[in-house]
Amino acid sequence: MSFPILPHLAKLRMFVWLAAFAVIPAVAFAGGEDDVHCHILVPSAISPNGDGINDWLEIKASCQFSECTFRVYDSRQRIVFQTNVLDRRWDAMVDGKPVPDGHYTWEITYSALNETPKTTSQRGMLTIIR
Repeated sequence: MSFPILPHLAKLRMFVWLAAFAVIPAVAFAGGEDDVHCHILVPSAISPNGDGINDWLEIKASCQFSECTFRVYDSRQRIVFQTNVLDRRWDAMVDGKPVPDGHYTWEITYSALNETPKTTSQRGMLTIIR
């Protein structure tokens, strides 16, 4: 038996990876200047199963930060991951043990460089699927 659709799964996987990101625009007004835009990319799902695809939670931003805190909370609102450095990836482990599959909440609070002092906060959902 042959499955002619299987060669196309690689393209589908790439589409799903791209669709799994949430783009959160943040607009700040710098006194009299044009708008300053900062786009933060946070995946809406990761699959930390060791296959090398979407194994890490990685945050990308189109701006530099003077201050930044990123947290992931479990369903009981306990912090399971926290960083002040967006280059730090999370492997969905806490104390060397994998967190359960399911839905998590994330929050990012930041002040972008070249903006009037303003702290922006965004929240979203993250699903972990192994």
